[in-house]
Amino acid sequence: MDTKYKESKQKKEKKPVKGLNIHQKLHAVMAEAGKVVKEDKKVNNLYKFVSHDAVTDMIRPLLVKHGVLAIPSIIAHSQDGNTTSCNVAITFTNIDNPSESVSISSFGYGCDGQDKGPGKSFSYAVKMGYLKMFALGTGEKDNEAESIKAERALTPSEFPPSVKGKMRELKFGAKEAADFVKQFPSPTVWKDVENSLDKNIALNGVKA
Repeated sequence: MDTKYKESKQKKEKKPVKGLNIHQKLHAVMAEAGKVVKEDKKVNNLYKFVSHDAVTDMIRPLLVKHGVLAIPSIIAHSQDGNTTSCNVAITFTNIDNPSESVSISSFGYGCDGQDKGPGKSFSYAVKMGYLKMFALGTGEKDNEAESIKAERALTPSEFPPSVKGKMRELKFGAKEAADFVKQFPSPTVWKDVENSLDKNIALNGVKA
C-alpha cells in the first residue's frame, strides 16, 4: 500500500473516544446526587427554601468527578421596575469529547431595590435548571403554588409589623388590607407591598 495513501486514510479515520458519552455521564451525576437540604431560615417567616449555593454544592463536585463542564449563559433578559427576569441556557459538555454536549433552558426572576436583581434572576434560573435537570428532591413538598397560597391566606394581623404600620397610616380596614396584599406575587410579596404603600403614603395617604 502506498505510504501517502495510508497516512491520508489514517487522518480521515477518527479514533474512537474511550469512556462514557455525555448522556451516560449526566446519568451518573443524577444517580449520585442526593436530596438538597433546605435553608433553616424562612422567607417572610413563612416557608423554607432551597438556595443556589446548596444546589451548586451538591452538583459541582459530581460534574467535576464525571468530567462534565457546565456553562450557563443568558439568552435574554428584561427589567420591570425592581424585577429582573432572564432566560438562561445551560450547556453540559463532555470534557473527554468536547463535540458532545447537552443544553437545557431555564428561567428566573430576581427582585431587588438596588443592583442585585440581575444576579438573583440568573442564580435562580441556574438553580432551577440544575434541580429539574437532575431531578433533585428536597425531602419536602416544595410547591411554589402552596407557598403563594399560604402567604395570601394570611390575615392582616399576621402581616409583618412594617406593613401593618403603613396600612394603619393609610387607615386600611381588614378586608381592604387583605385584598391589597393579594395583588402581589410571591415570594417578594412584602417588599413590593411596602413599596406600593410608600407610594400611597407619599400621595398624602390617598389610596391608589
